[in-house]
Amino acid sequence: MKEEHFSYKFLMLIIILFTCLFIFSTTSLSVLAASPNLELTPSPQLVAVSNQANINVLVEDVTDLRGASITLNFDASKLQYISSAAGSFIYDATLMTSSTNGSITLDVAGLGTFSYASGTGIVITIVFERIATGNTNITFGATTLRDKDNITIVHTTGGGCLITSLLGDFNSDNHVDFEDLMIFALAYGSTPSDLNWNPVCDIAGDGGVLEPDDKIDFEDLMIFAMHYGEYTLTTSVNPPGSGYVTLNPSGGTYAAGTQVTITAHPYSGYGFGSWSGDVEGTSTSVTTTIMEGNQSITANFIAIDTIKVGLVFDIEGSWNKPYNDLAYQGIEWATADFNIEHIELEPEEDEDREEYLRILAMMDCDLVIGVGFLFDDAIKAVAAEFPETKFAVVDGYIPDMTNVVSLSFKEHEGSFLVGMIAGKRAIEDGKDIVGFVGGMDIPLIHKFEAGYKAGVQYVYPKCKILSDYAGDTPHAFVDPAKGKELALAQYDDGAWVIYHASGATGEGVFEAGRERKRYVIGVDYNQNYMGYIEETGESFGLTSMVKQANVAVYLTIKSVVEGEFEGGIEVFGLDTEITIGGKLYYGVDYALDEYNEHSVTPEMIAQVEEARDKIGSGEITVPEE
Repeated sequence: MKEEHFSYKFLMLIIILFTCLFIFSTTSLSVLAASPNLELTPSPQLVAVSNQANINVLVEDVTDLRGASITLNFDASKLQYISSAAGSFIYDATLMTSSTNGSITLDVAGLGTFSYASGTGIVITIVFERIATGNTNITFGATTLRDKDNITIVHTTGGGCLITSLLGDFNSDNHVDFEDLMIFALAYGSTPSDLNWNPVCDIAGDGGVLEPDDKIDFEDLMIFAMHYGEYTLTTSVNPPGSGYVTLNPSGGTYAAGTQVTITAHPYSGYGFGSWSGDVEGTSTSVTTTIMEGNQSITANFIAIDTIKVGLVFDIEGSWNKPYNDLAYQGIEWATADFNIEHIELEPEEDEDREEYLRILAMMDCDLVIGVGFLFDDAIKAVAAEFPETKFAVVDGYIPDMTNVVSLSFKEHEGSFLVGMIAGKRAIEDGKDIVGFVGGMDIPLIHKFEAGYKAGVQYVYPKCKILSDYAGDTPHAFVDPAKGKELALAQYDDGAWVIYHASGATGEGVFEAGRERKRYVIGVDYNQNYMGYIEETGESFGLTSMVKQANVAVYLTIKSVVEGEFEGGIEVFGLDTEITIGGKLYYGVDYALDEYNEHSVTPEMIAQVEEARDKIGSGEITVPEE
C-alpha cells in the first residue's frame, strides 16, 4: 500500500514538474518575443576578421531567461552564419544554436534563474560572413529589429577617428583616400556614448556625425564614401605635336575609385608606340582606376613611313562612275586617318589597265588598287612582275597570289535587305508580284537573285517573283536595250518592283520603270536617282543594294599601314562593321536618300535593320543559290 502511495505521489510530482516547465518556458518565449528591449545593434567591439560582420542581440529587463529561444532570419544569398557566443556568459547555463538556410535559432538552457535588470543585460554576439555584396537586413521573426543596420561593409574592431580638422585625412598623409575610408569603416556603428569611444578622435567636436542625427551610422558612412578623395589625371604626348589623348569620362579630376579609359590618337605621319608613367602598355586604349593619388600618363608616338597608294579607276561610263567614286572615297578616308600619299589614273581603253598598273608599281607605290573584276588578268600579270608590291582588286577574284588581295562582297546579304523592301512595298500597295533582271547568267549573279528572293519571301511568303537574264556572255552586262525589253515584259506581267543586277544593262531597266511608273532597285552603288522623273518630280528608285567599295578600300589601306596585309580573298558583308567619321558602315547595305524617303517607310527601315543585325550575328543565314 505504501509502495502504491509513493508511486502515485512520484507520478504526480513528475506531471506537475513538466507542467510547470512547459508553462514557464512558454511564458519566457512570449515575454522575449514581445519585449521592446530585445533589439539588434551593431557591435561596439567587432571581431577584426576580413569579410565578417558581428550582430549583437541585447537582452535586458528580463526576469528569467531559462528556455528562451531567439530566432534571427537573414538572406542566405548575402550572409552565411559562422558562430555565436555571449559577451559575459550566463552562469551554469548553455547557449545552444541551430542553423538552417536563412535562419539561426539561439536556445538558452540550464538551471537557475537568469535575471537581468535594465542596463545590465547580456549581449549575445552572432558572427556572419558576407558571401555577396549589397544591402541586407537581419530580422527577428517578421519584424526588422533595427532598420538602420544595413550590412554592406566589413565590420572590424572600432576605435578609429571619424572626423578631423584635416577634412577627412584620418591618417595624416595629406590625402583623403582609401585608407581614410577604411578608418571611418573601422569605427562605423560607434557613438560618443559607447564605452569604447575615444574622445581623442573627436577632433572636430561633433563625434563624427556627418548627418546631424546624433548617431554615427550607415548614412554617415555613405556621406563620407560619396565625397572621399579627388585626384587629377594629367596626360601628355611624346614627341609634342605627334598626336593627342582623350579621357572617358572626360574632365581630368576624379573621385577615388573612378575607372578612366585613356585613348591615344596619332596625327598623320605617326603611329602609337606605348604608354609610360602610371600606366604602361602598347594598346591604343588603356583603363586605369584612380586611387590613392594623382596620376600622370604619357602617350608615346612614333614616326612612320609614308604609305604610297595608287588607284586605277575602271573605264568610266555613266553606269559605273559612282562605283569609282566609292573607291576614291575610301582613299579620302584613309588620307584623313593615316600618313599616305595617293595617285589615281583613269584608263580610256581596255589596254590601259595593265599599263597603268605597271606605271604605279614602277613608281614604288606600296599598294596598287584596280576597281572592278575586269582588272583580274592585268593585276595577275603585273603582280607577278612586282612581287614586293601589294595589289588589291575590287570585285575581282585572284585567290592564289600572296601579294594580291581580292576584295569581294556578300552580295546575297545586301540583296536580302532590298528584297525585304520590295516585298514590303508590294504589300503596302496591294500588289503580289515582283521581278529580278540579271545580266550574265553566271553563279555570281545567281547570288544576287537568291538573296533577293529570300528577302522578299521573308516578309511576303505568298509573293510571286519573276526572273530573267540578259544573256550568257559578258555583253549581257552592257545591253540597256535588252534590259528595258525584259523589264517592260515583267511590268506587263504584273511586277510592281524589279531588282536588277546587270551592270550597264540596268540603265534600260530604270528607263522601263520610269515609263511604266513602277519601282526599280539599283545595284552596286546608290542608283536611286536613276528612277527620278524631273518633269513630274516623281521618283521610282525604291532603293539600291550597295557594295561598300569605300569600306573595302579603306580597310585594305589600313591593313598595309598597320603591317597586317595578307593576300587571298577578303569578303565584306553585314558582319563587317566600322565607324568612320562618326558613322557606322557595313560591308554591304541598302541605300536611303531624298529620292526614296517617301517610298521606304520608318516601319520598313526598322524591320530591315533588325534583319541586318540578325544576319550580321549569324541568327539569319542568307542562301547564295
